[in-house]
Amino acid sequence: MKTTITLLLLLFFQSFVMGQSFQERKMKSSIKSARVFLKGAELSRKGFIKVSKGKYKLTMNKLSTSIDGNSVQVKGKGNFIILSSKFNINVTEKPSSTLSSDSLLKEIKKVDLQLKQITYRETVLSQKEDLIAKNIALGSEQKGVSSTELTQMLNLYEVQLTKINNEYLKLESKKEALKEEKINLEYHFKQSGGVEITKTGEIVVEIESKVAQTITLEASYYINDAGWLPKYDIRAVDISKPLKVEYKADVYQNTGVEWKNVALTLSNGEPNQSGVMPQMRKWELNYPRYTRSVSQKYDAYASSKITGTIYDDTGIPLPGVNIVFEGTTIGTVTDFDGNFSLTKPTNATHFNVSYIGYVSKRMAINKSNYYIQLEPDAEQLEEVVVIGYGSVKKGARKNRTMAAPAPKPQKEAIKMTSEMEENTTTVDFKIEKKYTIKSGTGTISVNMKEYQIPVEYQYFSIPKLDKSAFLIAKIPSWDQYNLLSGEANLFLEGGYVGTTLVEANTMADTLDISLGRDKSIVVNRNKVDELAKKKSLGSSKTDSRAFELKIRNKKSSPIKIEFYDQVPVSVNSEITVEVEKLSGGKLNDSDGFIVWKEEIAPGKSLSKSFKYSVKYPKKEKVILE
Repeated sequence: MKTTITLLLLLFFQSFVMGQSFQERKMKSSIKSARVFLKGAELSRKGFIKVSKGKYKLTMNKLSTSIDGNSVQVKGKGNFIILSSKFNINVTEKPSSTLSSDSLLKEIKKVDLQLKQITYRETVLSQKEDLIAKNIALGSEQKGVSSTELTQMLNLYEVQLTKINNEYLKLESKKEALKEEKINLEYHFKQSGGVEITKTGEIVVEIESKVAQTITLEASYYINDAGWLPKYDIRAVDISKPLKVEYKADVYQNTGVEWKNVALTLSNGEPNQSGVMPQMRKWELNYPRYTRSVSQKYDAYASSKITGTIYDDTGIPLPGVNIVFEGTTIGTVTDFDGNFSLTKPTNATHFNVSYIGYVSKRMAINKSNYYIQLEPDAEQLEEVVVIGYGSVKKGARKNRTMAAPAPKPQKEAIKMTSEMEENTTTVDFKIEKKYTIKSGTGTISVNMKEYQIPVEYQYFSIPKLDKSAFLIAKIPSWDQYNLLSGEANLFLEGGYVGTTLVEANTMADTLDISLGRDKSIVVNRNKVDELAKKKSLGSSKTDSRAFELKIRNKKSSPIKIEFYDQVPVSVNSEITVEVEKLSGGKLNDSDGFIVWKEEIAPGKSLSKSFKYSVKYPKKEKVILE
C-alpha cells in the first residue's frame, strides 16, 4: 500500500515539475527587413519552429552583440502566449589553434614587399610611356622624315605600348590577389595566441503553446552600427533644360552579421538625437581682449577637400571607418587601404571618426590631409570580441578587434526605385528590390529617387578673387524633394567636372547648388593704370584707382550672370572714400560690394569698369590693392 502511494506521489510530482519547466530549443531565424536611419538601424528578424503543447524557451542565436537590449520587441503568429523575452550575450572560449604571430608577421612583410615591387614597376612603366609619347612627338616634328619612316616608327611604338598595357593588367591582377592575401594574414595575426573568445548575441523568448503547431516569431530591435550617407549625381545637360538629380544613399553596416536578401527602408530620422528641448542661459557681455583681422586671399584648392588615412593602434589601415562632418549628414567611409576623400562644407570646423571597437575621435579642420590613429575601446582591452561570424584571441597583440576574413570592401551601385512615405517628423524611402550587404565591407550605393527639376541657371563671378564663372542652379520650393546635405558628383554637358556639396540646411525658399566652373565663360579683371593717379593738397593726399572687368560668353546660348567687386570702406574719420564710376553697378554702402546683373548674348562680350578715390592724411599710408 505504501509503495503504491509513494509511486502515485512521485508521478504527481513529476507531472507538476514538467508542467512548470521549459523545454529549451534553438530557433533558426533571419533578417527580413531593415529600416536604416542616418545613424543606426531597426532590424526585423523572423523564425519558424515546430512545438508541442507546453512551455518552451526559444533562442534566436548568432546575433550581433551590439543590439540595444531595451529596444527588443517580439510578436508571433499561432495559438500560443509570449510569457517573456530578453536579450543576452553568449560567451564561449576554446584554446587557440592558429599559427604563431612571428611566422604570420613574416608573411605579411613578404606581401608588403611584393606590393612595393609592383608599385615601383608601375612607376617605371609610366615613365616609359611618357618617354615613348615624347619620342612620337619629336619624330613627327622632325623635318625630312618620310611618311614611310613615320609609319614604321608608330608601328614600333604601338607594339611597345601594347606590351606596357598588358603588363599593367597583369600587375593589377597580382596586386588585387596580394591585397586579399594580406587582409587574411592580418586577421589571423590579430587572433594568434591566447584563448579564442567568441561572443554572440541571442534573443530568448519564453512561450506557452496551447497545441502542437508550427509557430512564427518576429523580433525587432535597434542597432547602432549601421547607417546611410546622402549622395547625389547631378547632371546639367544644357542650361536651357531641367537639372537631373539622382538622389542616392551610401549604405553601410558593421554589425558583424550579414544582411541577406532584406527589404530596405531608408529614413532621414535620427533616433539617437535627444528630443529634449534646450534651455537658454544668460549671455554675459564684456569687453573683448583682442580683435582679429581677416585676410581676403582666396585659394581655389586648399579648402575644397580633406583627405587622409585611418590606422589602428599598430599602424594597419582600417577599412570601413565612418567619417562625418559635425552637425551634418555629409560623410564617407574609408576604402580598403583606410583612405578617404571628402568635400568640405562651407562652415565646417570639425569632423567625427568612428569605428566599431575603437574610441571615436573628433578632429578639428585645420589642414587638408590627415593621418589618424584610432585606439581600441577601453572596455575591449581585456577581451576582444568578433560578433556574428568569426572570433579572436584573448591576450593577442593588445587584444584588438578584427572581423573574420572579409571580402574586399565593396561599393557597388544597385539601381532601384523607391516609394517615398512622409511621416509626422521623418521621411522614409522604401526600396522596391531586396538586397544583401555583408558586415564591414564598405558601402553599397542605392538609388533612391531621380528628379528632373526645373531650375534657373545663373552664373556668378568674383574676378578679384577668382577669374572664373561659377554656374549656379537655383531650385525653387526645394523642400518638396526632401533633400539632405551631402556630397555630389557633377556632370556638366556630358562630362564629369568634379564634386560639389548640396547644403540643405538653408532657411531660404530657393536652394542654390554650385555646378562648378564653366570654361566657356571667360573672365578678366585688369587695373587701368592711366587712371591711377596721386595728388596732394595741403595736409592731405588723394589716390585714385580704376579697374575694368571683361566677360566673354563662348556658349551658343545666352547667359545670366552676376559678378562682384568692391571698393574700400573707411572705418576712420580721417579717411574718406569717393566712388567716381560704377558702369551701372549697384553699390552697397555698408560693405563696399558692387554687383552687376547682366545678360550676355552667345559669342558676345561685356565690359564694365569702376573707379574710386581715397583721401587721407599725407603723413599716413593706406593699402589700396
